[in-house]
Amino acid sequence: MNKLNALEDRALELKDRVDVLNKTLADRAQHAPPSQDFDALVAAEIAKGCPPPVAGQRVMLNYGTRPDASRVSKSASATADFMAEVDATMIAKRCSRTEALTEARKRNPELFAKFQEV
Repeated sequence: MNKLNALEDRALELKDRVDVLNKTLADRAQHAPPSQDFDALVAAEIAKGCPPPVAGQRVMLNYGTRPDASRVSKSASATADFMAEVDATMIAKRCSRTEALTEARKRNPELFAKFQEV
């Protein structure tokens, strides 16, 4: 019986953990960054009856000045690829990072363009 009670206790603990995780995921989904830009969010606040200056403040408080900034990001793979090329150039030519950056930029303009994208 002790093993059965231990298993039941463990099952209850796991159920509680799953409930907490589900609640956390639901909270994150509720507070997910919007897919709209700043002006659209301000317009939505104004539509709710909020004065324009206060609407802007509310949006900045809730989402920051760039609410859709999470969608604008540099590709991690492009950065890693370009920097790997720089490292390889440094090793092959035994030069400084600055010289290797210049060399890699000139040899791989497409890769450098992806690296520069923001």
